[in-house]
Amino acid sequence: MIKKLYLLPVILFALSFAACDESEEVSKYANWQERNEAFMDSLAQVYEGQAAEPRLFRVEDQRNKGAYVYYKVIHEGDKTIDPPFYTSTVSMFYRGMYLNEEIFSMAEAPEYLVTKLYAENGIDIFDKNFSGDDPGDFDSPSTFGVSQVITGWTEILQLMRPGDRFEVYVPYESGYGTTVSSSGTLAYSTLIFDMKMERIVEY
Repeated sequence: MIKKLYLLPVILFALSFAACDESEEVSKYANWQERNEAFMDSLAQVYEGQAAEPRLFRVEDQRNKGAYVYYKVIHEGDKTIDPPFYTSTVSMFYRGMYLNEEIFSMAEAPEYLVTKLYAENGIDIFDKNFSGDDPGDFDSPSTFGVSQVITGWTEILQLMRPGDRFEVYVPYESGYGTTVSSSGTLAYSTLIFDMKMERIVEY
């Protein structure tokens, strides 16, 4: 059942941009800052009304106080293993996606809003290290320090255990900020990640 409280803001945005006569590429990112901020505001509203979506969690970005990273647990891993520390090194699979209100409005099960919709609906992916619905035998995880990534990831990684798979919503304040990143990621972008922790390389 579609959670109308969660989807109303993004549906309104989708309808407003569907009426534009601009080219598809231009309209896709029109009013980008406002749209991304509105999306994060809608997540905050849903979080504060937990009856609407009890599976939505959040963590405050300790290096950007007042900014919150939201997440949903897709799959739980090994609870007997402690999460990594700020100084740890981890091995991860991930897929990074841009906001697309139209695709969010298609979701029938809000706990898997983007993870299972990206392929058939053409959501824009800005970075990934696996291609299918799930990491496969021919995919290779990436290894990095918990403190050496965007601050939104730093907070989330310290909550994950090997085998955990989260869908994560990182506000631009905890991502690449207000300028285009060195890898070309758009400014003011909410970053949506499908993340799976493969292992903790070193505590």
